[in-house]
Amino acid sequence: VQLGASTIVYAALTPELDSYGGEYLEDCTISKGINPDKTVLGIAPHAADMEAVEHLWKLSAQMVSVREKNDS
Repeated sequence: VQLGASTIVYAALTPELDSYGGEYLEDCTISKGINPDKTVLGIAPHAADMEAVEHLWKLSAQMVSVREKNDS
């Protein structure tokens, strides 16, 4: 429990990540992809599905009545 926020603190403070953006982190390092047939640490394929990300973003924005900057 004492180390529960260590990855969040690492992400916020380390200069090692200054040139990165949009990465998943775990155990104070950038996560790697995982084999979907195994339960291990890492990024599940659906978490990096950019088509699903875009769909969810638009659906969420619609549900809370938020318009994108480029929408009129």
